[in-house]
Amino acid sequence: MEKRLFPFDLSDGNYIREIAPARTFGFLHEADAMRQQGLIRGASAENAVVLTRNGLMNPPLRFDDEFVRHKVLDLIGDLALLGKQILGNVVADRAGHAMHTALVSRLLRDRSLGRKPLSKTITVPKFSKL
Repeated sequence: MEKRLFPFDLSDGNYIREIAPARTFGFLHEADAMRQQGLIRGASAENAVVLTRNGLMNPPLRFDDEFVRHKVLDLIGDLALLGKQILGNVVADRAGHAMHTALVSRLLRDRSLGRKPLSKTITVPKFSKL
């Protein structure tokens, strides 16, 4: 997949229309192994984009950039675990749940988080592509 940028402002109320409909995605040839690991329990061709070695098993995409929109959805969900509003910008590069949860853990260890809105810049190391 190519690198995609998706600048998005959560304060303008477009989440329901622009982010929430983006489906998760995965490769058909990995599905059995993931199920055996207890993952993708609710996934189906109706609620996920399924990729085969030849392309999409269940087109069309809801958005041309549905994959990156779903990555944004994952990021928003993981950051919601903070229980605090983030005042500022979040830039994620090759991010995923592991990086998101590392960021949340680091922010939760910051003792100043409970006393004021979160408005500082935190650098999180990049994870390599799998």
